[in-house]
This record gives sequence, C-alpha cells and structure tokens, in this order.
Amino acid sequence: MSEAPKTIAVICTIYNEEAALPIFFERIKAVRLTVTDVNLKLFFIENGSWDRSHEIVTDFSAEHDWVFTFALSRNFGYQGALMCGFREVEADGYIVIDVDCEDPPEMLTTFLPKWLGGIDVVYGERHNRPEAQALKLARRAFYRLTKFIADADFILDMAEFALISKRVRDVVVANRSTSPFVRNEIAYSGYSRLAVPYDRQLRVAGKTHYRIVGMSKFAISGIFTSSTFLLRVWGYIVPILVMFNLVGLIALFYTPAVGMALAVVNTTVIAAIAMSVSLYIARIYKDSVGRPIYIVDELKSVRPPGPQ
Repeated sequence: MSEAPKTIAVICTIYNEEAALPIFFERIKAVRLTVTDVNLKLFFIENGSWDRSHEIVTDFSAEHDWVFTFALSRNFGYQGALMCGFREVEADGYIVIDVDCEDPPEMLTTFLPKWLGGIDVVYGERHNRPEAQALKLARRAFYRLTKFIADADFILDMAEFALISKRVRDVVVANRSTSPFVRNEIAYSGYSRLAVPYDRQLRVAGKTHYRIVGMSKFAISGIFTSSTFLLRVWGYIVPILVMFNLVGLIALFYTPAVGMALAVVNTTVIAAIAMSVSLYIARIYKDSVGRPIYIVDELKSVRPPGPQ
C-alpha cells in the first residue's frame, strides 16, 4: 500500500490586505498545481482586519476545499497570529509566508524537495531587499546584535519565511511566553536546517503595516525574548560602578567638576539598570497573568472538517 502524501499547512497571516489577497491567491494556487507529492492546504489567519480581507478569504474557503480561515477576535500582532496557525493546525510540515508576495510563493517548490529529503528547517535567507540603504543597515545590525547577545542560537538574515517539520513546530508551540518570537524558537530547536538565498521582492499591492516605530518595537521585543543579556550585563558593570563611585567621592573634594561628571555617569547607568530590569519584570508579570496571545472567533472561522 502506497504511503499517503504528507500534509503541508501554509500559514498566511493577514491584516487589511484586500488589494494583495487576490494576487497572492492566484500565485499560491498556481504553485499548488505543480506540487503533486504533498497535500498542500492554505490557512489564512485573519488578524482583526477592518477592510474586506475577511470577506475575501471566506469566499476563498467557500470555493476551495483546501483553503481555511481562522478569524481572530481582534489584532493580536504578527507573532500572535503565527502562534494561532501553529497551535490550531495539525500537519506534517508548516510553511509561513506573507500575503504581500515580498517572499515569492514560487520558492515553495524549492523548499519542498529539500524538506522531503529530511531537512527540518528550510528557510529563505534574505540577501537583498528593495528599501533604503539605512534601513538595510539597521536590519543587518539587528540580526548581528541579536545573535551576539542571544542566550541560544539565532539564525542570521532569517525571518519566518520557512518550511519546518512538525517536530520543529512542536518546539515552537511549547513556549508559553506572552511575547513569542517564532524565528528564535525555530533556531532554538537545534534541528537540521538549510538556507535558500534570495532577494526580497516589491510588495505586489497595498501598503506595508511595518513603519519605523513598529519595526523598532518588534526589534526590541525580539531582543528581550531572545536574550537575558540586559539583565546579566549589569552584574559585570556593578563592580566598575562601585569604583566610579569611590573615585567620584574623592574627586568631589579635590576636583568638583570631575566628581560631578562621574555622578552623572553613575546616575545614567543606574537609570539604565532600572529601565531594563523593569521591562523584564513587566514580561514576567504578563506571563504570570497568562492571558491568551490570540483568540479565535469561531463564528467567523472556517476550520478543516474532522478533529484538529
């Protein structure tokens, strides 16, 4: 008896993407026609859109028996929506892709043979993207800084555009943090991985929802999730700070200006310690409260038939 084809769940989060959705769907549908050795299913995670995105994906689900929709009760952020896809869907493999087609859907035909060959994580390694040079440098700095201070492994130039095995997905969903960072959990799994270099494309339609402020918040959140460096580093700095205090006390008697300068440095460092510690404590509080990181509106969702 021949073995049943493996099921691949394509997880696509959407938020106000009515312009891009038809284009993306035609491209992913064309890819599905070329993939005959797996059973590819598409799961839209509708993240509280206020445009026509929900109506469009609901129509897709009604017309195609391989398309499903999880409608969230409100916008829970990109990472929360991804965790919804990973936790609510059972499959042999999971692909994460954005609807804007900046990560080309056609690359799935490159990912699949490598994954079927036994690689647990096949991911797109971003070599270039059509954006300002300053933003490229900022992204590059973020990846390398995060890798340098991360508590565990961190994959350079990788976002969530990847095909992962079920056992990697199980590692991702095992983390119960209220501030998930999926790419960090993928790296943490330690399973085999392979990079597929590519250049990011221009958005096919609509406007990006990632502005400078949003990207900065995402980067800071990712660093705090990936690393306890900002807690540990003060343990190394405090002895130096004590020496500064002693020198400052002596300088106040002989060179008041130097003493005052050292006092300013001392105050600044203490403020930095207080800020970083308070941010970690805030995360501990949120984790202890334990609110769900997403809520599915079952009345608006289209789940696969049978147990999930």
